Amino acid sequence: EVHPCNLGNHWGLDVASKEEVDAAWQQAHEHKERYGIRQIFPIANQHGVYSFYLEDLNHCWWEIEYYDGFLHEVTAAMADRAQCLLKLGEPDAAYTQAAAALQRLDEATPADIRAIVHENMAEALQQAGKAIEAEQHRVLSRMAWETYAHEQREARRLLRENPAETLH
Repeated sequence: EVHPCNLGNHWGLDVASKEEVDAAWQQAHEHKERYGIRQIFPIANQHGVYSFYLEDLNHCWWEIEYYDGFLHEVTAAMADRAQCLLKLGEPDAAYTQAAAALQRLDEATPADIRAIVHENMAEALQQAGKAIEAEQHRVLSRMAWETYAHEQREARRLLRENPAETLH
């Protein structure tokens, strides 16, 4: 027996633009009966996201979303999806997902997120038979983890030396 989920417990599907959200909303309405879509909420801007929710025939909620900005957690989630796809035996989809996460990295990306992305890209490349490229991403991952460890040590040192000054 399928038990309905509430809206707060939903899947998120990231798209590349507001136009893609608009197109998905239109297509959801066009195919509502065909796919048994139970509800489609209006498109809204909320919590920094341009999105809409829909409830599928199994009572699962989905948020089709575009972030007008940059959330590093999304990058990590994309990399993690690549790892899941590898475990499901879908190396091509995993590589595509890992490459999309890699494209999101920039100089502002936290070191731990950078490390996760490179680790998952290395695994996808390894399974694709690209050992040299995989090793390059493993090196980048190790470097990012070392940077992260240094940042954490430095933050602890600063807090120990001047906690009141650092926190105000």
